[in-house]
Amino acid sequence: MNKDFVYAAQSTSRITQEIAATDNPYLAVQQRICGYDLLELMQKRSFTDLLFLLLTGELPDAAQAQLLQQLQIALCNAGPRHPATRAVMTAAVSKARPEHLLPIGMQVLGGERQGAVAVATAWQALKQRLDGSTSDNQLPPAGFGQLYGEADPLMADILQQLALLPAAGPAFALCRQLQQQWQPQQQGILDVGLCAAACLDLGIGQRESIGLFQLLRAPGLLAHGMEQTHRPITASPLLADEDYEYQQVE
Repeated sequence: MNKDFVYAAQSTSRITQEIAATDNPYLAVQQRICGYDLLELMQKRSFTDLLFLLLTGELPDAAQAQLLQQLQIALCNAGPRHPATRAVMTAAVSKARPEHLLPIGMQVLGGERQGAVAVATAWQALKQRLDGSTSDNQLPPAGFGQLYGEADPLMADILQQLALLPAAGPAFALCRQLQQQWQPQQQGILDVGLCAAACLDLGIGQRESIGLFQLLRAPGLLAHGMEQTHRPITASPLLADEDYEYQQVE
C-alpha cells in the first residue's frame, strides 16, 4: 500500500458552517451558508437566491435571479405525457406508498433520454460550440431534437422569452440561432437544452446542471403523484378486451 495515500481526518464543506452549542457539539445554534447567516437569508432572500447560492457559492444579482426564477417556473411541471410523470402517476394510483413516489419519478428522470443526464450532454455540446471547438453543423446538437415527431412549440416559446432577459447571454443567443436553423426540419430545443443554456449563462457547472434539472422538475412529479393517491385504481386507463391481440403459442 502506498503510504502517501492518506485519507482526510474529517469531512469538510465550503457550503455549510455550523456553530455548535456549548453543551452539545452535535447541535447547531447557528448555520451559515457560503458565509451568509441562515436566519438573515430567510428574512432578506428568496428560495431562488438560496438555490443559486448553494450551486455557485455566490448570491445572484437581480438579473440572474430573474432568469433562474423564470426557468424554475418553466420547468416545474413536465406534464402527464412525460415518462417520469407517467411513472409517478401509475405508481400512485396503484397505491404505492406516498413517500416513494418522488424517488420513483427521480429514477426515471435520471435517464439519458428526456432525463437529467441529457442536460449534462447538452451543456457540453453548447459549451463546445461557444468555445469554437466543434463546427459540426450536419446534425442538431444535444439538447435539440423532436418531441412526438415534431419540434416542441412550447419550448420554443419559452426559449424566446428567456433569451430576452438581461441575464441571458451567449448560450441563449446560440440556442436562438440553432432554433432558427433547425426549425424548418422540425427540430427544436428541448427542455434539457433550455436548462443547459440557462446553466451556462448563469455560471452553473455541468455536473450541477444535472441536479438542478431534477430539482426543477420535482414539483410537477410530486403534484401529479399526490393527486393520484386520492383516486381509486379504476381511475387508471385499462385496455379493453377487444384491444388485445391473442396468439396461440405452439
